[in-house]
Amino acid sequence: MTAWLPWLDYNELHMREGRLGCRLLWMEGVGWGGVGWGGEVRLENLGRSHHSTWKKAGIHEAIFSSTYQIKRQTDLVFGFAEKWSCETNTFIFPWGEATITLEDVMLVQVWAWERFSDLRPENPNPLNYGEPRMARWDTSNRQKVKNLRRVLDSAREEFMWRPYALDVVENWHCLNTILKRKSGFRLDLIRMMNYSHLFRCLRVSELVGLNGAIEHYLPRRVAMQFGYDQDLPGSVTQLKHKPDTAWKNYIEEAKKVKMYLPSRLFKVDVSSSLNLDSVSLLAE
Repeated sequence: MTAWLPWLDYNELHMREGRLGCRLLWMEGVGWGGVGWGGEVRLENLGRSHHSTWKKAGIHEAIFSSTYQIKRQTDLVFGFAEKWSCETNTFIFPWGEATITLEDVMLVQVWAWERFSDLRPENPNPLNYGEPRMARWDTSNRQKVKNLRRVLDSAREEFMWRPYALDVVENWHCLNTILKRKSGFRLDLIRMMNYSHLFRCLRVSELVGLNGAIEHYLPRRVAMQFGYDQDLPGSVTQLKHKPDTAWKNYIEEAKKVKMYLPSRLFKVDVSSSLNLDSVSLLAE
């Protein structure tokens, strides 16, 4: 299994493999049975040298999340695989689309637990101060689900679009302090420079993985996961760049961009145009 490391401003830190003590974009084997890239002892030693860099880059929590054991729930993972679309890189449900975004650092199984209350373990672990959010699920026993397909297909009202902004977990400090704001606000270009990680989470891009693998990232298809109403996403030309070009485009700074960041309390919905389109499709 693999997990993305979000919020990382590579352009600012000029990072190379080894500078952080781990691979840049992907961590292999995260979570299933423990650390997948060298063991807790090695991680502790690396932490002494790279702690401040990891904190600055925003990946400290992601790295230490790999020390927790998540009990594999194979049927749940396969159930979500059934909903996956390779064309859009999203899960397609009867009530909408959702996906693992650059805001997430977790396995599919944990992503599901965070968002579907009927799937998560009944008693998540309490967090100690400073522990990553993944510690909630360490060695947790799975919840028995008789009909997974029915749970997924009927979760329209129960699905949690923004668990990090709305799901209050004691002793957990949100990676992005903006998500804590109770009122929306606009970012002009100057202030935008301080929130380039947010811009990357919201911008269509090509993500480069190990061995030059490229996946298209289409956040406009899951706008509600970022606190915006969902409109018709439209089509995006897949450019199929080479890895070096895709990476250069990914780290490019925002230029002449203004953004509105909604309140974390904003209740997301679909736009009127999307509603009308849905009705016309049903009529056909």
